[in-house]
Amino acid sequence: MTRILIVEDEGIIARDIQRQLMDLGYGPVDMAIDGEEAVDTARQLRPELVLMDIHLAGEMDGIEAATTIRHELQIPCVFLTAYATNDVVERAKQADPSGYIIKPFDAQVLRTTIEIAINKDRLDRQLRRSEAVLAEAQRIAHIGGWELDIATGQAHWSDESYAVMGTMPVGTPITFELFVAAVHPEDRHLVDRMFQQSITERMTVEVEFRVLRPDGSTRFVRGRCKAYFDEQGTPVRASGTLQDVTAQHRAEELLRLQGAALNSSADGVVLTDRNGTVEWVNPAFTAVSGYTLEEAVGRNPRDLLKSGVQDEMFYRQMWSTILQGRVWTGEMTNRKKNGSLHVEEQTITPVRNADGAITHFVGVKRDLTEQKRLEQRFLQAQKMEGIGRLAGGVAHDFNNLLTIINGTCELALIELPIDHPLRSEFEEIQSAGDRAARLTKQLLAFSRKQILVPAVVNVGAHVTQSATMLRRLIGKDIRLVLDAPEDGQLQVFADPNQLEQVMLSLAVNARDAMPVGGTLTIGVAAVTVTPEFAALHELTPGPFVALRVADTGAGMTREVGERIFEPFFTTKGPGKGTGLGLAAVYGVVHQSGGTIEVTSEPGQGSCFTVYFPEVLGAPDTASAPQLNHAPGSEMILLVEDETSLRDMTARMLESAGYRVMTTRNGEDALELLHDYPAIDLVITDVVMPAMSGPDLAERLSTARPGLKVLFVSGDTDDTLGAVLTLHGANFLPKPFTVSVLTRKVRQMLDAAAGQA
Repeated sequence: MTRILIVEDEGIIARDIQRQLMDLGYGPVDMAIDGEEAVDTARQLRPELVLMDIHLAGEMDGIEAATTIRHELQIPCVFLTAYATNDVVERAKQADPSGYIIKPFDAQVLRTTIEIAINKDRLDRQLRRSEAVLAEAQRIAHIGGWELDIATGQAHWSDESYAVMGTMPVGTPITFELFVAAVHPEDRHLVDRMFQQSITERMTVEVEFRVLRPDGSTRFVRGRCKAYFDEQGTPVRASGTLQDVTAQHRAEELLRLQGAALNSSADGVVLTDRNGTVEWVNPAFTAVSGYTLEEAVGRNPRDLLKSGVQDEMFYRQMWSTILQGRVWTGEMTNRKKNGSLHVEEQTITPVRNADGAITHFVGVKRDLTEQKRLEQRFLQAQKMEGIGRLAGGVAHDFNNLLTIINGTCELALIELPIDHPLRSEFEEIQSAGDRAARLTKQLLAFSRKQILVPAVVNVGAHVTQSATMLRRLIGKDIRLVLDAPEDGQLQVFADPNQLEQVMLSLAVNARDAMPVGGTLTIGVAAVTVTPEFAALHELTPGPFVALRVADTGAGMTREVGERIFEPFFTTKGPGKGTGLGLAAVYGVVHQSGGTIEVTSEPGQGSCFTVYFPEVLGAPDTASAPQLNHAPGSEMILLVEDETSLRDMTARMLESAGYRVMTTRNGEDALELLHDYPAIDLVITDVVMPAMSGPDLAERLSTARPGLKVLFVSGDTDDTLGAVLTLHGANFLPKPFTVSVLTRKVRQMLDAAAGQA
């Protein structure tokens, strides 16, 4: 049933219309006699249609009543009138009527008008609902619609188009020029091209452009345009959409930056699915593993990288951790594409979807090869330092013992006749003592605490001058090749004797590696030590001289190469080496401010490269004068805290005719000097309790200016550096023989006499 309200002030006419409506099947049918009653009744009963007489008695006529009902209640109204002038029709348009019926009318006209009005209202309501849904969808998606009359340039925007642009209030009259003016100046050509292309190519065109809003913000808008043409092919209008894609654009930019960050990361990144199948890897992964993105995608990392170093329990624990949603971090050894192994630190993080389920894993891999190498070098350096300290301590104690042993033998041999039956025994003891002294020197060289006498040395000339000796040393089966610029300026500040010992030790090592012959190459070249190399070897960057000793011998494994500089380590058979030769080389080189590197492969020979800091200046060719053994009768004060060593040293001096006074500490020495002003020379140990040798010398310089002091020591600590700096050549290392001691004493006494 269709409820209809009749508004008619003529009762007879109203009832007649009511009868006709009911005969036509409409109902219920209500009636009102004036405008006010019509509005009130419509508000209460909400009829589906109002039949409204235009001319009603009262203050509100039919047009005014219909306008209120239509606009307030959205109920369709059909006007009933006996006449309709133009003025009345124009006024009636305000009510947006759904039809006009001219009185008198028949039932068919009434029915037709009513059905058309009700159907039109139903369609209008559906359209409004659709428009509301579309508007809400546009608001949610930030998509607005627009239409342009090409001929006039006038445009219509939906409410959301105003919101997307954000440049003017809703309802502002829009022209094409106003629209373009709201676009960023650098992007206006894009909008113009969108319109022109949609016309010339007769297709929907899409572009993205920026909009400058009044608040200074910038929004990104995606515009679509389609042109429409009349029958003659002339473009008449265009329509399209405006979508705010700022959030999408920013998300895409963030993804681009994230992708760039992952691609530029120094750490390898691997993305896998839940089963471990690779979906993406970054360039750092390729750089380390050797597998490209195309080679890795679709494969499992265990098929690509598994080295066999980790057991199955390791991988089970790793998978158990990440499948529980926890982050796994650890170190593992993997295999590269070329087959080589490397250690890496890896962190695997589960990735969850919106429901919280694990769908992927992200692995971040850091190559630890260089770090492990540095750690190994550091540990090796620590080990070598510890062994060096031990060797230096042993050498110190051994030096004191050798001074007594060798001194006793030498004094005995002086006193024994040539044909004495014990002479050969003492000579054997002395020979063994000399060998022990040489071993001690090698220990000191390794521990970097040997007493060096450095000078400016032309390394190229030094190598060339040693050629004859080197050829005799290595034998005829080995070919010697020298690549040393003799006349060059490749000079270093080093002890010439120790430099020669370094070269000879490396040559002997090379000779022993070539038992059936080969080639020994010794070269000298100028190199520049980079900051990276310097940091690795604790050097100062700059010019260095490289002494290179290479052989074509058996070579060595990496494990052997890591230990060759350890004292007493040797690959030679029993009785064929002490294991101190290369250890001594290591110590001398580092004590001289340099470093040594070795490269070797089994069957490929070995190459030792020694680096010394290069210096400028003329080579020091002066040599220390050799004094003959000369007796004396001067008075000498001997200060030594070890009784046995003090007694032996006194006997050595007395055997040469010197008068000797002894004491065990510095305080007693000062008292003796005060009581016996005829003392000509003081011999003192460097390291003593209470008062050291240098402290005693300082006190003596005040009490007896000009009095010569000879330092002796079997110790090798940093105190000697200050002693040698202050007192130059007035130092004698232990162990020493009678002849060495007496010559040194004679030299100092004669020098003092010459100065007097």
